[in-house]
Amino acid sequence: MPVDEFDPDYASHVAAACVAAIAEARGLIEAGNLSKDLRDVAQHARDMHDILLEQILAGEPDTVEYLRGLADSLGNNLEELELVVGSPSPPAPS
Repeated sequence: MPVDEFDPDYASHVAAACVAAIAEARGLIEAGNLSKDLRDVAQHARDMHDILLEQILAGEPDTVEYLRGLADSLGNNLEELELVVGSPSPPAPS
């Protein structure tokens, strides 16, 4: 669902939730837990990443420059996680 305006506080909370979910998923992988819990956490990270991208699209380019770099890095981490989990990454928005 497209966002009408950029909310920096919300975007920062979403970014933090995405980072936390990726860290949790990595911890599950290191512990050998490849169960539904891992899939759920990876899906949560993907959902947070998607929301972050929506926030970035709603912002002014100068305002979201840092978030764009963070989102790219998070996206790369998500792709690696999704290879382990076995769920395909959606295509990147253009």
